[in-house]
Amino acid sequence: MSGEVIPVETEQRLTVKRWFKLLPYAFHEYFKTKLYVVRLWLAKYMALAGNEHAIDTLCKALYVKDCIGANPVAIRVYAAEALGKIRSEKVSCILIDAIENEENLIVKEILLESLAQHRYPGAFDIFVKYLNFNKPPRRVCYMAHPLFVPGRKWTAYMEGQIAGSFPTRIMVGWGEGGSRYIRKSAAKGLGLLKDPRAVTFLIDRLKKDTSVYVRRECVYALARIGDPIALPHIAELLNDEAVSLRRAAARVIPKLVEDPNDGLRLLRSRLEIENHKLVIKDLIKSIRLLQGDQNE
Repeated sequence: MSGEVIPVETEQRLTVKRWFKLLPYAFHEYFKTKLYVVRLWLAKYMALAGNEHAIDTLCKALYVKDCIGANPVAIRVYAAEALGKIRSEKVSCILIDAIENEENLIVKEILLESLAQHRYPGAFDIFVKYLNFNKPPRRVCYMAHPLFVPGRKWTAYMEGQIAGSFPTRIMVGWGEGGSRYIRKSAAKGLGLLKDPRAVTFLIDRLKKDTSVYVRRECVYALARIGDPIALPHIAELLNDEAVSLRRAAARVIPKLVEDPNDGLRLLRSRLEIENHKLVIKDLIKSIRLLQGDQNE
């Protein structure tokens, strides 16, 4: 059974004895995929040297759906990451097309991350589109590979596309399915573009989103753009329940204030009541930064 979704209540416990029994099968499937990825690894370094054939090889790998002897999801993940380092208009356009055609949410997220690294102005619309991406949460168990740590990237293997005929698999729980990480990558892309048109979209997502990860990335994106209109919305986060949002707000306020005195007033008022040591550290650092600007 390969890559099938099963009910949560049938989850099994993996004992040490059972794990060692699965090792030979695990190594077999792992190295099948690795051998294919080695070819892509060579293609990546040839592509970085400007070899057009190698670039085409990586671009074609973004669309691999079925591959004998290797996991197609692993191939698309690797190709997407490699193409993030090859910045050209041609590759950017192919990444945009691949994002629209990709069904696996984690691969889609990595494609967006790679496109963000390109800082391609033509990607503005697709980043805005995926800034509002949302897929209903789910709670299922996947048949997983015992050697793959179930992090976000390797969870791509569990999205119903595990290659090979591995006879027995352990089960790993998975929740939201990556929607928030796609929105986070889209926010990052808009920030790296530094396009003033993105400010309205980012502020709207900052106020609406329920994910701390997405809201924090919106804060950093707004700071990169540097439009003071975002300051009141970010200043509100100094009183947010989430520590990571208070820290992000404390760090970026110096980049958005037009008058250092306004920033000092905001930061000092929060410092008086803040009780988390990491937030206090960020507040003090930003206050010193603004005081240095004043002295100059």
